[in-house]
Amino acid sequence: MPFPLPEDQMTALELELGRRFPSAYRVKMLRENGGSVVIAGEHWHLFPVENRESRKHISRTCNHVLKESRLLWSGGLQFPEFAVAIGENGSGDYLFLRFSEVDEACYRSDLWIWRLRGGRVEPSGRVDEVFGTVGWE
Repeated sequence: MPFPLPEDQMTALELELGRRFPSAYRVKMLRENGGSVVIAGEHWHLFPVENRESRKHISRTCNHVLKESRLLWSGGLQFPEFAVAIGENGSGDYLFLRFSEVDEACYRSDLWIWRLRGGRVEPSGRVDEVFGTVGWE
């Protein structure tokens, strides 16, 4: 069951990270704040954006994007520092967005996978293909 995310909560995360998310990902999170996607036959659980509106919202978003990314950055697993984790597949692999080399205020519009075994980084498609085409806000 989707739980919409208030715009100010998404904006707070972007400000804390210092980068704006691709529009299609933003829209998906604002509408559902989590959920799942299938990429090349592989199912991915999407981390929600932390929602501090109420105790109920806090508990439903306790495994949020920033928390999961911080755990990966500090966990000694060699998760890329240029990335923010947005989902996982239950096998230790993570779906992520990388920092844009062109515009430091944004994330790139492509998705990547970080594999636990071997620490491989693989391209996995475009954000607008996976989350829908909405253009940039």
